[in-house]
Amino acid sequence: ALIMTVTNQTSIPSTIQSNIKMAENTIANNIDGFKRLYNLMNRENITLELIKSVYGDNIHFQDCFHSIDGIKSLYDYFDNLYSNVSFIQFNFINQWHDDDSAMITWEMTYKHPKLNQGKNIVVKGASELTFENNKIIKHRDYFDAGSLLYEHIPLLKRIIIFLKNRMA
Repeated sequence: ALIMTVTNQTSIPSTIQSNIKMAENTIANNIDGFKRLYNLMNRENITLELIKSVYGDNIHFQDCFHSIDGIKSLYDYFDNLYSNVSFIQFNFINQWHDDDSAMITWEMTYKHPKLNQGKNIVVKGASELTFENNKIIKHRDYFDAGSLLYEHIPLLKRIIIFLKNRMA
C-alpha cells in the first residue's frame, strides 16, 4: 500500500502516527542512500564496502543484459562496468514507494571511449527496488538496450536505424 499523508491525524492513535512516520523516514532514507550511491560511485572509488552500504548480501540484480545473485557478484559486475566508463551521472526524475519497495525513474548520462566517439550518451530508465532491513535485496532495471549500447556501435547503429525506419 502506498503511504499517504493523513490530514486529520487527531483520529489516529499516536503509536500508529509514529509507525507511519517511521516507515516514511526509513523508505525515504533507503531511497536517498540508493541515489547517493549512484551519484557517488565511479571507477576510482568503487569498493565492496560502498556497495554493501546500500545492498544486502543476498541481492538479486537484473537488467536486460544480466541476472546477478549475491553482493560479491554485484560488486564484480559494477567494478567491471565502471572501469570502462570515463564519466557517469544520474539525474533522478521521479519516485513512488510503499513500505518496502520503490520505483525510481532516472536519466543516466555516461561516456565510454569506444561508443558514440567518446561523447555523452543519455539513457532513460527506471529501477524497481525491494528493501529488507534497510538494504536493497532486489533491484530490477528497465531501459532501452538500444539507446544504452547497440545504437552506438557503428554497424549495429545502421541496422537499428534501418529497422526503426521500416517500422515507422
